[in-house]
Amino acid sequence: MKLKHNILYLSILLASCSENSPDTNQNSQAIKGVKDESLLQELKNRDIGINFKHDSGFSDEYSIYEPLGSGLAVIDYDNDGDMDVFFAQYGRNSNESKLYSNNGFKFVDVTQNTGLSGITDLVFASVADFNNDGWQDLLVGGEDILQLWENDKGQGFKLSNILKSPAGKQFFTGATWFDYNKDGYLDVWVINYVDDRNEQKCFLKNGLPAYCAPKAYKYLSNILYINHDGQYFQGNTNIPAQVEIAPALGVVADDFDNNGWTDIYIANDGVPNHLFMNLNGVINNDEAMKRGAAVNLMGESEASMGVAKGDINNDSFPDLYITHLMGETNTFYINTNGYFVDRTAFSKLVQHVRQQTGFGTLFIDINADNLLDIVTVNGSIHNTEDSIDEKNRLAGESIQLWFQKSAFQFEYQKNLIDSIAKKVGRGLVSADMDNDGDVDILINNNNGEPTTLINNSNPDSWIGIELNCHNRFDYGAELVYNKNNNEFMYKSIHSDGSYASSIDPRVQFYIPKDNDIIEIHWLSGQKQSISVSELNINQYNSIHCD
Repeated sequence: MKLKHNILYLSILLASCSENSPDTNQNSQAIKGVKDESLLQELKNRDIGINFKHDSGFSDEYSIYEPLGSGLAVIDYDNDGDMDVFFAQYGRNSNESKLYSNNGFKFVDVTQNTGLSGITDLVFASVADFNNDGWQDLLVGGEDILQLWENDKGQGFKLSNILKSPAGKQFFTGATWFDYNKDGYLDVWVINYVDDRNEQKCFLKNGLPAYCAPKAYKYLSNILYINHDGQYFQGNTNIPAQVEIAPALGVVADDFDNNGWTDIYIANDGVPNHLFMNLNGVINNDEAMKRGAAVNLMGESEASMGVAKGDINNDSFPDLYITHLMGETNTFYINTNGYFVDRTAFSKLVQHVRQQTGFGTLFIDINADNLLDIVTVNGSIHNTEDSIDEKNRLAGESIQLWFQKSAFQFEYQKNLIDSIAKKVGRGLVSADMDNDGDVDILINNNNGEPTTLINNSNPDSWIGIELNCHNRFDYGAELVYNKNNNEFMYKSIHSDGSYASSIDPRVQFYIPKDNDIIEIHWLSGQKQSISVSELNINQYNSIHCD
């Protein structure tokens, strides 16, 4: 159901019509020797050692859970510098989630060897070093399951009992790790969807069975787990107390108003989205409507699925991109001093999206020009009226890719995605899987095999950075590249975004080795400056706090 909030959005509508916005992206680097058509290359799973296939658990009951699919996570579980990958599995037909060790796109199934065998019923996978021991841990969740797997120093994983799921029906769809109270330990916000008990029956116009909308069910509460020194997590489903419960599918954490504290944005399915502002370690209310990020430009709530965050125009305020159901547009919110404006139409992002249903989405620099682009994976969520393939049931749809050409202006890249097979895309991650400086793509498709896209940008000159201070990668820290005090790039350290997935938290700058400065803003408030000349070119540099 679409809700109207038109009065509030009149001023936003007028503001978004102005095209006199400054172009703050001055950092484009041309790519040599790469034709656009060869930029993304789809690899065959059998050639790279991946034998995973997602099972949706399709049944005659048409459970609302079935079309949602599952995500995936990249994790350097053995600290060898290569990003490994975990595929979340939902169905129970003798299939399980799988962890693959990676050596430059050569994968080995290490699920059994690492103690992760038999895990199913999952929607999401999320990665963080929760106990500050320098090893990435794994949080997974789905239908009546929420498990924290502690990394045993790269030898495998142990199921931890310090984070517990509430009693009763649960359907967890995602999580984001952030230091809520700045105590040096990562807390985690886990989102929840709907209770499918007393399953509703819905039908197409021709009488065939169909999946019901979430409004037919009871909504489930999100949970904020406070991390107490890595020893135990305290769960709270009542933060903030007065906010209406909603069916959540996407979540990201960032400092959206630059007050030094990390906030939470949640993409909800069919009702207004939430934005919980953190004021000195306290979240009191939802400010999404007040700040312009609850509904679209027309004041309508939409079926939000995935969410991307990133600083598109390098003004130090993170922007948002939300994917939606077929028939709706995805929504691009520009963040201006902590307040958001829907710039979807102005940025030429309306075309091509209404015919597909979006899930995983990311702001990533695909072509290594220092401008953030947009990638979205799509796949139907409703069976069609003319035919139902009971084996697959849902129709595959194409990947979408937009290159940013200037501030807020994007160009659709049809030639780059035409050759990529259409699948029912759900989870999407970006990661430099071969450590060559460009960002590759992996996708967990609903009821099908994954998609792996190797990036052939091959940048001539790049600087890679990973942070290690309080914990592995230091989520919430920010890197600021300063060129001659008049050109800046802002990049936050995070693994959240997309849909039900966890991305590579390392950062790349496509710059020459010179005397420019990279400033690190640690979450503690400490700032640290490093000259680019001190860093190794064309490789990842591990930086520790002073």
